[in-house]
Amino acid sequence: MKRISILLVFALIATMFSAFAFGASAAEASVWDGKFPEANAGATYGGGSGTEDDPWLISSAADLAQLSANVNANAFDSYGTHFKLTTDITLNADYANYANWGTTPPANVWTAIGANASSNMSASAGTFKGGFDGNGHVIRGMYVKDDNSSWSSCAGFFGVYAGPYIKNLGFENCYSQGNMTNHNGAGIVADTLGLNGVGMEPKVSSVYVADSIAASFRAPALFAGQVQRAKIENCYAKGQLVIGRTDNEADGGGLVGIFTSKNQYAEMKDCYALVSMNTAPVSGPIIGNAGGIATIENTYFDSTVCTVNKPYITADSKDYCEFIDLATKDMTVANMDFDANVWEDAEGGPVLKAFPKEAPAPETQAPATQAPTTQAPTTQAPTTQAPATSDNTPVPPQGDNAIALIALVLVAGLGVVAVKKHR
Repeated sequence: MKRISILLVFALIATMFSAFAFGASAAEASVWDGKFPEANAGATYGGGSGTEDDPWLISSAADLAQLSANVNANAFDSYGTHFKLTTDITLNADYANYANWGTTPPANVWTAIGANASSNMSASAGTFKGGFDGNGHVIRGMYVKDDNSSWSSCAGFFGVYAGPYIKNLGFENCYSQGNMTNHNGAGIVADTLGLNGVGMEPKVSSVYVADSIAASFRAPALFAGQVQRAKIENCYAKGQLVIGRTDNEADGGGLVGIFTSKNQYAEMKDCYALVSMNTAPVSGPIIGNAGGIATIENTYFDSTVCTVNKPYITADSKDYCEFIDLATKDMTVANMDFDANVWEDAEGGPVLKAFPKEAPAPETQAPATQAPTTQAPTTQAPTTQAPATSDNTPVPPQGDNAIALIALVLVAGLGVVAVKKHR
């Protein structure tokens, strides 16, 4: 009987370890109700103090909506602030139907964080200048539509972003659309990254966009419609672009529409894009237009997916832009010379290690194919593979879970001691 008691204790330890180490890798997503609160300069979000060591925690969809409301109302100065996401967020629960949102919009319309930049893109009220750490979490079901016709319109999760970093953040099943008759730029991550001579030079790293659509008259892209100055590395995009403009200034790009850096460098490296688009002159699988000084190296695309490859590269940048055509089946960490500490191999191309493995997202319904028009387009579902978060590979416990596990093991250990004393 004593031996059985000891075995039961160890069985309990094993069960506890299994529950923590092999259970769900992330909490269930927080679902948005579609409402933006009043701006609140004293908002404390989900905790924290806003410093780099103690960032404000975005622990719910409501916290995220509060951040958007505060930034866009200029309720506080975001320069020098830091935010961290602590949960996945679903902005529209019917995100499986994202590919039809061009003609049948969902209930909730997101307003970009930093949507009120001035027409000359200065760092005035509404530009977001805080750091944002996605912490390995994913935004799903974002729908943005901005019908303004100037560069100041903001179609993206962020509008105009001029902060220090965006990192460890995923986007799935999202739709971002600018005006389809006279609009410059739309992106999933941001409408515009970095501002010439203003604010910081953003670093975007370990960010992905999968199964998403960006649409605009000119310069749509799955990361950012426009980059003035920023560094993008260790990122990938899978999805579709819809470009309304059909002349030599279409400027659609798989990752970035237009680089417009002036006397300051815009950089990209160790990235890939599997993004389809309608035939439009001056568009490319990675970028559409390097209209300033840009350095792009070790970037990849598959020409059977990205069938348009006609970017415009200025004389300043033509010797510093590298776009490598590689079949998807050959896209591996080793073949692409990616950092194995950051990337791992997966079907459909390398994925980022920053993201825990979760249950697959619901399958999307492919809409009827229709050529893009100057109206809100009916789009075709992307043919890319599921992103990094689409298997059930277990991950080790992290953070509070690890601490709880240690505590439980110690308690179980005391049980063993008690059994021995009883003997």
